[in-house]
This record gives sequence, C-alpha cells and structure tokens, in this order.
Amino acid sequence: MEARTAALLSTLLLLSGCGGTRRADSEGGGAGGETCSHPDWGPYVDACRATELEQFLSTAEELSGVAASQVEAVTTACREIAMGLGATMDAVPVTDAAGRVQGWCHVAATEIQAEITSNGKIHVSAQPVTCAYGAAQMACEAACSGKLECASTDIVGRCLEAALSGTCSGTCSGSCAGAAGAPIACAGLCKGACTGTCDGAASTKGACTGNCVGSCEGSCTDQLAGGKCDGACTGGCSGDLVSPFCHTSLTSPADLCQGCGGCGALCRTEDVMKATCQPPGLGITADPTIAPSTVELLREHLTGLQRTSGVELYRAAADLHLFAEVIYSPGELPPSSAFASKCIDDGEAHVVAIADELYTSWKAAEEVAGSFSMP
Repeated sequence: MEARTAALLSTLLLLSGCGGTRRADSEGGGAGGETCSHPDWGPYVDACRATELEQFLSTAEELSGVAASQVEAVTTACREIAMGLGATMDAVPVTDAAGRVQGWCHVAATEIQAEITSNGKIHVSAQPVTCAYGAAQMACEAACSGKLECASTDIVGRCLEAALSGTCSGTCSGSCAGAAGAPIACAGLCKGACTGTCDGAASTKGACTGNCVGSCEGSCTDQLAGGKCDGACTGGCSGDLVSPFCHTSLTSPADLCQGCGGCGALCRTEDVMKATCQPPGLGITADPTIAPSTVELLREHLTGLQRTSGVELYRAAADLHLFAEVIYSPGELPPSSAFASKCIDDGEAHVVAIADELYTSWKAAEEVAGSFSMP
C-alpha cells in the first residue's frame, strides 16, 4: 500500500487538466437495494471503520459540489474577460469542466497580453483571497467518538502564527485588512485598491507599488497608520487577539487527532468546504491609452478568479484521498462485499477527478494573473 500511496501522491502533484467522472458509478445500488451511502461491509469491517468509510464517501460527494462551483466561477470569470476583450463564444470548443476552465483562461490571458501590447500597460495589485478556517474543523473533531485529544483545543494554538488573524487590541505589526473589502486606513504598501496618494501622486482604487497614504481596500503592511488596525490583523499583535481565525487549515497531527469518525483529514476537508471567504481587494492602474471600459471589465471579473482558495480546496481533495488510502486497501474485502469494495474504489477515483479539476482551475487562474504587471 505504501508504493500505491506514493504513486497516487505523485499523480496528485502532477495533475495537468484531464476531466473525470463526477459521481461514483456504484451509486445505482447493489444486491438487496444497498447503496454507497450504507453498503453491506460484512463481518470484516468493524463499526468504527465502517463509519469512516461511509463518511469518506459522503465527504467526497460534498466536496464534488464545492469544487464544481469553484471551477465554474473561474471559468465564468475567464470567459467574460476573454469575450469582453474580443474573443468569440466558439473560442473554446471543449465541453468538459477541466478543458473549459483551462481553455477560457488561456484565451483570456492571450487577449489581455494583446491589449497590453497594442494599447499600454495595466498594473494590478490583488490581495490574496481571505478565508476564515478553524471553526468547522474543531466542531467536527469534537463530534468524533473515541478521539484522542489534539495538541491544543483552541484556534490560536493550532494556527501558524503568520496565518493567525483577528481584531488586535494593541499594535498590529503584521498586515491589516478590512472586512469584506471595506477600506481601512493605510500608510504603507497596499495589496489591493489604494485611494489617496501613491508615492505622493493621487490614486483612486489604483495599484500602488510604493507608499499608499489614505485608504486601502485589501491589506496594508509595512507602515500601518500608528500601528492601529481597524480590521483584521494578521501576523503579529502586541495585545489580545479578539475573535481569532486562521487563514489556513489548522494543524492536526495524525498521532494526536485520531479516532472513529476521521478526526484528521475528514475534519480538515469539511473545514475547507465550510470556510467563509471574502472577495479580495483589487487595485488597477492603467495607461491613459487603455479604455476605461477595459479597466471596469477587469475590475468586475478578476475577483471571480479568487472566489475561494483554489489551492486549499486542492489540498483538501489530496488529504481526503490519502485518508482513504490509510483506512482501506484494495482487495481486502471478500467477494461477498464486492459492491462495498466498488463504492470505495469509485469514491477514490472520484476524489482524484475532483483534485484534477481543482488543480487545473488553480493553474488556469494563475495564468491570467501572470498576464499583468503585478506589484
């Protein structure tokens, strides 16, 4: 099983954009009306592992819907940009999800590069999408029966310091971001839209590569105005951190978070699926030769590329697949449990297909971002 796990890990890391089935083929039912929701495991699987296997299958199906929504959001954003800049509807003839997102984002990147070559520079400054992780994971772990205690029972103790955010009662020494795109006072580097002055020049929702003084729709770093953060402080607070949340999944050492119910990977995957994300701050500055309608087109649709964290969803799919690898070995069930075996085999293939599409979508969005001058 170790060799198989290593091989599939390699596959997940090297996935390049092929589509896959969206549902397990076994869902049609087996003998006696059994379904993949509750297959007959027989006497060879104890109650705890049966629960984990069934939770794996249900989590995979739920992740499928979340992933499809993410891929479609990126596809739509890229298609709108591409067609707004001159591409036609038949520019991408493929119909599978991975092919569509890859195709439309490539066309969008090509059209953006043509616009820059013909008409002038476009600078974009984007704050990375901000998602709040942790709450769903801890609730999931608390519901696991027979689990061992985790390294810590609070978000602060389970989040990397650089990814820990919240309302800072003292001085914020990291970065400060407004809630849901709300502007915050800034006197430093603005990752997003700067309104005020940029290196002394007037700026209105522009991309500022230097010192932004005024307000920032996104995150402000380096020289926070007096160290006071009116939004969420990330990466360093001299006082208490109120209502903390994590920008990444919580740490969950496998040897400390085990038990019936998949307290490790399944809970992390559920956390990523249920995370709340806010639109990224986006600043655009263009040469006067770029049409205002082009700037507005980009401002409207570029945020669709970061509707949620594509890389976190991809990692969640990889975690989910490895979880199945740990608790189930192909062929371990007897012929009498053939339907149950097929449920798991199809479920694993299903998760690989999900990871495939998420990886393709993530890289397609990166291709569009790479079309601009990104400070």
